[in-house]
Amino acid sequence: KHLVVSWLLAAKSQVLFMTDKALFGLALKAVLPGDEIWILHHCSMPMVLRHANNHYLVVGPARLDSNKLGELAQEWVAAAEKGSHSEG
Repeated sequence: KHLVVSWLLAAKSQVLFMTDKALFGLALKAVLPGDEIWILHHCSMPMVLRHANNHYLVVGPARLDSNKLGELAQEWVAAAEKGSHSEG
């Protein structure tokens, strides 16, 4: 499961972004609308990935509201346990 970046507001070295699930976060200026926020195994923070052809490029780390992210993670785990394949 992942989130998709919907819009950006640039600052010095980072941008404020909002995801398709209305979560706000900070990431490096290299992030673009359409990039995806993933929680990767063994990573200490969510990562911004960009789909390119048949692989993903790592854009960099993302900072998100941990409470909201935790809620989404619980929803994703529950959906996976029920066998749901919907994105979200």
